[in-house]
Amino acid sequence: MGKRQDKQRAKIDEFMQSELQPGERIVAVLGQSETGANPSIPLLMMLGSLTGGVKWKAFVVTSSRVVVLRVKGGSSVGVREVEESYPKDAVSVTAFAPRPLWSKLVLALGSEPLELNVHQSFRDSAEQFVQALGGVKTAA
Repeated sequence: MGKRQDKQRAKIDEFMQSELQPGERIVAVLGQSETGANPSIPLLMMLGSLTGGVKWKAFVVTSSRVVVLRVKGGSSVGVREVEESYPKDAVSVTAFAPRPLWSKLVLALGSEPLELNVHQSFRDSAEQFVQALGGVKTAA
């Protein structure tokens, strides 16, 4: 992991200490991802940032749940707040496409799929996150 990823992971670990339930442990962390337009297309990224269409999120898989965190974006590190929490068995990965710069990750949680862009610097943690949720699940 790089310096920024290490700092982000440390901030998330510190934040999560007060959020963990008795006996619960962290299994995997996706330190930063974003919603919105494909960031490989600079104009779309800029428009998304200006209109609030880009949301920065981190995901923590624990022994019993998946915690969605709002995090600082771009080159900043830090956690803003818990956005949502789901039982671990209610969250699955429906697609993961590792790419050289921005990987695509799609989660099934809640009523709608959540499409995420993951920068190459967080790709290793994305792969660990996917494995912690049992890999990519295809529709039966």
